[in-house]
Amino acid sequence: DEPTEGLDSRTATAMLGNLFDRAAGKTIIMITHRAEALRQMDQIAVMLQGRIVAVDSPDNLYRGNEVFQTLVNGPGNRYV
Repeated sequence: DEPTEGLDSRTATAMLGNLFDRAAGKTIIMITHRAEALRQMDQIAVMLQGRIVAVDSPDNLYRGNEVFQTLVNGPGNRYV
């Protein structure tokens, strides 16, 4: 749950890069409210009011999922 909480942007980016390098070929389940790592995922499950409402690649969600776009482009745009 929220592995980058409390980290500055530079440290969070480095930590996520290290995590993805070490986990190559393995499954990672990351729960996050922050948008910065989403494009690095193979699949994203979008939750709304406690239910999964979409599962797709980041590209497809950024391109055409209204709920995902509303969450990502909402106030502040830093937290999803």
